[in-house]
Amino acid sequence: GNVSMHLLEELKGAIMPVKLQSGRYNTFFNWLYTTIGNFSFCKSPMQQLDDIRPRIFISYKRVDKNKVLQIKKHIEDSLDLVCWFDMDGIESDAQFVNVIINAIDEAEIFLFMYSKKHAEITDFEIDWTIREINYAQTEGKRIIFLNIDRTPLSKWFKMMFGLKQQVDAKSNTMMEKLYIDIKK
Repeated sequence: GNVSMHLLEELKGAIMPVKLQSGRYNTFFNWLYTTIGNFSFCKSPMQQLDDIRPRIFISYKRVDKNKVLQIKKHIEDSLDLVCWFDMDGIESDAQFVNVIINAIDEAEIFLFMYSKKHAEITDFEIDWTIREINYAQTEGKRIIFLNIDRTPLSKWFKMMFGLKQQVDAKSNTMMEKLYIDIKK
């Protein structure tokens, strides 16, 4: 709901607060029960927390939300991995930067959802998806470039990411290979 991620960040200590993704309640409560109710478990509480912590950061344009949600749902349901996805927006600008940085830092994979809207970008210094992918690249994150609508790369994207393999989200074969690769 209207949780203050800024306040949680101040109280967090060494652990980054994780916003519970919808539909992941069962996993969370299983972890909570095991952590609190059973002191002879084979996984440490931190290892169990890792099971519900987002492993994949998804960067996308809001207009593509429905297409991206389908891919996110498939990853979470079939691969049992949690994706970080800014679906509802973040409360304030100051908080936005910190939340994005923390989410990218925590993720193992940065999934960039390229679309027609990216080809239309004119100001590359203010676009948030550009800032996100640039930050992920400087932090050495594994970037997967997913073209969700077969839009050819703009000249800027060719210059910056033209050598990076693109996954065609409309190709079932390529998507299945992607899911196998992500699972590994």
